[in-house]
Amino acid sequence: MEIQPSQEGEKLQNGSVPRSRRKSSNTELSINSSNVSDEESLCSMVLQILVPFLLAGLGTVSAGMLLEVVQTWDVFLEITELLILVPAVLGMKGNLEMTLASRLSTAVNAGKIDLPAERWMVITGNLALKQLQATVLGLLAALMATLLGWMAEGKMPSYHFVILSSTSLFTAFVASLLQGFIMVGVIIGAKRLGLNPDNVATPMAASCGDIITLALLACFSQWVHTLMEQNPFVLFLVDFAIVCLIPVWIIICSKHPDTLILLRTGWEPIITAMVISRMGLTTTQRNWDT
Repeated sequence: MEIQPSQEGEKLQNGSVPRSRRKSSNTELSINSSNVSDEESLCSMVLQILVPFLLAGLGTVSAGMLLEVVQTWDVFLEITELLILVPAVLGMKGNLEMTLASRLSTAVNAGKIDLPAERWMVITGNLALKQLQATVLGLLAALMATLLGWMAEGKMPSYHFVILSSTSLFTAFVASLLQGFIMVGVIIGAKRLGLNPDNVATPMAASCGDIITLALLACFSQWVHTLMEQNPFVLFLVDFAIVCLIPVWIIICSKHPDTLILLRTGWEPIITAMVISRMGLTTTQRNWDT
């Protein structure tokens, strides 16, 4: 009886590699390529994070140097409650910037802004929500600074309360709008350059946010102080216009499902964070008094 050679035997005779060996070879190649891919992604992640984090540290140091300069201005020496307002506004700004960067980065990675119409809805809805939160929290920050100043000194002139409220409101509104546009540009630019927005957006928000907000607060406090003495009617009119924009922001937020949910449920974390930062405000006031 003649024995037929097997298929593997024929391939061996023809100089081919057996299937089992080819499978193991392919497996090794896939593992090696996976390891290379992981190493490349890790290196890419480190490079994407390193530069923004260095900029964030530089921005924080610059904000501290700027605070050392502006605290000697006449308005800060006359109204010491402005020093209580500084960490409140900076903390509020940081919370709003980080949440905006997180939401937009998630939307980009989920492909929710690939279409122009959807992109417009997501961006406008999130910016409107941020402006609404900035306006409300700006007023709350001024109220907290007023209460802490009253508890520390036992009195609070109405003149000081108006300057604190207007300064906080103007700073929160303008800084939120300006940094919101910067965040949108950074996230969309990172996506077009093939970078992960999650690795870039948050450090970039921290890098420019503190110094921009502090510079605006110092300039607005000086401007409000001067305007309060010369033409307080204009000051009250601008305050009223900013507060009247609250219904507009609510309407814009209501048109997008994601921001509509945050409009109802997104207040507790940021308000809680502001209340917790009260310890920092009290410490700042005590250090300033001593």
